[in-house]
Amino acid sequence: MSSTTPQIPILLDLILILAVAILTVNLVNLIHMPSVVGFLLAGVIIGPSVLGFIQEVQQIEILAEIGVVLLLFTIGLEFSLNRLREIQRAIIMGGGLQVLLTSTLVTEIAYLAGHRVQEAILFGFLFSLSSTAIVLKVYGSRGELATLHGNFALGVLLFQDLCIVPMMLLTPVLAAPGSQQSWVGIISPLLIGLAAMSAIVISARFLLPRVIDHIVRMKSQEIFTLFIILLCLGTAWLTSRLGLSLALGAFIAGLLLSESEYSFQALANVLPLRDSFAGLFFISIGMLADLKTILNNPWLVLGLVALIFASKIVAAFITALLLRLPTRPAINASLGLAQIGEFSLLLAQTGLAYHLLSPDTYQQFLASAIISMMAAPFLIYLAPKVGFYLQPFSTWLDAILGVKSQFGSLDEENYPWQDHVVIVGYGENGRNLAKVLEATAIPYLIVDLDILNVRRGKAKGHPIFYADASSSEILERLGIPRARVAVVAVSDPAMSRRVVWLIRRLNPEIFLLVRTRLVAEIEELYDLGASQVIAEEFETSIEIFAHVLRQYHIPRNMIELQVQLIRQEGYSMLRGLKLPDMRFKNIQHLIAETLTETFLVLPESAAVGKTLGELDLRLKTGVTVIAIIRESEPIASPGSDTVINSGDILVMMGNHAALDKAVEMLSP
Repeated sequence: MSSTTPQIPILLDLILILAVAILTVNLVNLIHMPSVVGFLLAGVIIGPSVLGFIQEVQQIEILAEIGVVLLLFTIGLEFSLNRLREIQRAIIMGGGLQVLLTSTLVTEIAYLAGHRVQEAILFGFLFSLSSTAIVLKVYGSRGELATLHGNFALGVLLFQDLCIVPMMLLTPVLAAPGSQQSWVGIISPLLIGLAAMSAIVISARFLLPRVIDHIVRMKSQEIFTLFIILLCLGTAWLTSRLGLSLALGAFIAGLLLSESEYSFQALANVLPLRDSFAGLFFISIGMLADLKTILNNPWLVLGLVALIFASKIVAAFITALLLRLPTRPAINASLGLAQIGEFSLLLAQTGLAYHLLSPDTYQQFLASAIISMMAAPFLIYLAPKVGFYLQPFSTWLDAILGVKSQFGSLDEENYPWQDHVVIVGYGENGRNLAKVLEATAIPYLIVDLDILNVRRGKAKGHPIFYADASSSEILERLGIPRARVAVVAVSDPAMSRRVVWLIRRLNPEIFLLVRTRLVAEIEELYDLGASQVIAEEFETSIEIFAHVLRQYHIPRNMIELQVQLIRQEGYSMLRGLKLPDMRFKNIQHLIAETLTETFLVLPESAAVGKTLGELDLRLKTGVTVIAIIRESEPIASPGSDTVINSGDILVMMGNHAALDKAVEMLSP
């Protein structure tokens, strides 16, 4: 009896891909470059133009498409419908202007270079699209999706995805300009697709919460994960059947699920799959590179690459300025969108099939497109440095265009310039801090580069100004040299680093607090001069263990000390590194130790208007009031007939259990 082992060519291909990818990604990480670069290089190495290892290219491309779908699905999960409304101007006006300007510019250049009008228009289409997968992947890993340039780029990319359908429909018309196909025949499928997609969105908003609630009640993690994958791939498939892109459908699915309380768990379940399949997509792009075409026509290919960068940067930069984006974020966005998109490759294949492109022209465009995509992570990495280097030009251009810093009313009579707090960024953290500072009468100033945030702050009555805090002149006008505290809470990591460096140079003594979303930024921010760095992803962990320790009546000052040590050590305990030994000894003795606590009496407190004798805190809780601070004046050893007023600060003495009981009794 004999048996044969079935041959699975794709299995060997995947093994080779994973082995080379691990090696190349590890190498590029050693030189602090994005993983995307490693995946693209891996594709070039194992592709047909170098080692030629891969046999089943088509099957790899199918897996790669799943990677793009999962990538856009997770971006939708991290997004929200409210945020989509906020960037609708960038989607409609920004995307429309960028596509129109790029297409027009490239069409004119191609026509002047001797191409037929139809070919020139197709080149305009090809150049107008950017890589959604690469840009969003790199922006996401750098924490730049929530920045001004990140929002603009996302809006433009979403509009470009919508443009794929009419461009694909127009390609056969360009190939046969005398055909009988009408404009109605071109536009109708697009309108039908958009209407059907709207129906899917509306239906899903009503049905999805009920379905997912039912899935969750099953209490099966496997079923939940399978349903999330089904929702992602199913919605992507439906939109593709309607003539729209798979990526757009996946983004919509993620966006719908982002409104659910289960979005975080869905994201956690999908992330491992996304990272694996997205890597295959970037590898498949690298495999398309034909080194022979580059070597045979080096100057032509390099000229096309230069045209790609120049046309796309100019068009995106002008578009961003027309949408009143400040110059520095406009530079960041234009460099980020300067590559050819993955859907341009599909459109080029269609152009080749309809003989709009010759085989040689197709190969030359493909080679230049791959080079632009491989250069994209480097351009995104360099963009903040270019923006800061051109700071004088940015200030000059903003002044010419009327995008001016709003410091007209900033003077010493209206705003305190001594011992104040400067808040850089009026996002959620900045808003909460401003609210507390206002309530406690601590002087403060706010600066933000997002005009919508500035308008919100002004509507609330806050002293907020529209300006770029990465300029030393702006920081000086905010009084940084004489401020006591500065808080940097912006979403742009590159800007955070520069602002921290500038503030520390202007005021070596200031307490400089920085919020970051990325753990990798902590040590560098400390090196640049931050006094304290708050990492969002670890603050939840700190809050949890602090609450647990309080339940065991661990002294507050010891909890605070532990929290302070963890932050000062750059969260090394939570990152798995060893802190100095801080074990609490004789904990029962510490619990019983007599400590002091202060309590602010609010107007709603039951203690207001009562005497200390009527409250009888010593009998009811075991706490003794040893002093009262009233209107900044201390009352030592108050008697039992002392009346408690709103705004008094009680200084209480007792053990922790007694103090907790007293605080609960006095709280409104």
